[in-house]
Amino acid sequence: MKKKLLLSALTLSAITPTLTFAHGALSYPESRQMYCMNSTSWDGGNDPVCKAIAAAGAQAVWTDWSGVAQGDANARFKNPQTANILESHAAAASSSGVCSGANSKYSILDDASIDWQAHATKINIQDQKDMKYSVTAPHKTAYDLGFGKGYLALYITDNSWKPGQEVTKANLVHLCTYEPSADGNSPMQTGIDGKVESFKCEIPNTVSNGPHVIYSIWQRSDSAEAFYSCSDIDIINSQPVEINWNKYLEMPMYVLNIGDKVLFSANIDGKSVSKSIEITEENKNDWQYDLAEKINSSSDIVQAGKLNSKNKIEPQHNNENIIYINSQESAKVSDITFKHEEGQQPEPEHYDFAPIAAMNKSSNVIYDIPSLKVGDKLVFRLFNKLDCILKVLN
Repeated sequence: MKKKLLLSALTLSAITPTLTFAHGALSYPESRQMYCMNSTSWDGGNDPVCKAIAAAGAQAVWTDWSGVAQGDANARFKNPQTANILESHAAAASSSGVCSGANSKYSILDDASIDWQAHATKINIQDQKDMKYSVTAPHKTAYDLGFGKGYLALYITDNSWKPGQEVTKANLVHLCTYEPSADGNSPMQTGIDGKVESFKCEIPNTVSNGPHVIYSIWQRSDSAEAFYSCSDIDIINSQPVEINWNKYLEMPMYVLNIGDKVLFSANIDGKSVSKSIEITEENKNDWQYDLAEKINSSSDIVQAGKLNSKNKIEPQHNNENIIYINSQESAKVSDITFKHEEGQQPEPEHYDFAPIAAMNKSSNVIYDIPSLKVGDKLVFRLFNKLDCILKVLN
């Protein structure tokens, strides 16, 4: 049986670099690589987009949705607002499709024969929501570490682009360049608020109604690495109608363990929508907020959170979130369910306890355990008998 010495492991980690991997994609409007990550079986189920991806054996698109990247993009700038960003990401954004980031593992994302618009997010030019970017690991983006600053840059297809065509850099028009908080305190840089960065990036009314694609670039400042995604959208331009939100149900409370999942599913406007959240040490007391963010990114008809004074639904950190349905669209909603799925729990550890002969109190050195190695963990069991305690300490 392997022994572990926790103190030595901690000491080693203090002097050894830790490798972490930052990944991300635009989550509102939802990116192509995210369409199937929660809502289908391995063979694609009944969803035509997911079935096409599965038929090509490209399920890595949804299992590694946040990994569409170029490791050496290195397009950091002193002033991203004035930089020619798209041209600087030449490895990912070439004359061929840009949605895969020029990565063969994700080439299916450039396949123009797939009906990507089946998952398009409807956006009203006159009633736009904040964009959202989700990361699986936060990293510094906003300030210069000596190589230039990072950013989020968004582009949209021009009015000549049509579904059935690849998205290339020749089709793209700049929308905005967003720099998160310069003090580093933002979701994509620290992991707060479910690692979902919200930011304003408005689509101008010069963009034609109908199908378009938004292309996103996340360039980190603490690495040369950059991440890419395409989001299919359907533009309308109409006077917004005041929504009457009806309470449908309160999000349930569960007794959860690390590794468990909570799943939301519904039929919305003829589409099966499923979202899930895995319980981690970080979100175990705030999982409702993270799941509500995912639900709200997937539909304008069904929203999760609490209704505010501006008639908007905002996810709450207090686990008092409610599912609301747009009353004007309620006939398009059915089968809303939540499910708790237990994760596989680790086997309890077994320890072989041995008596300690002596302890040097001044230096905290433990004797007679010569076989310990770096990475081992040391577990103490203290008998609740005063004479035993005094014998050990003396």
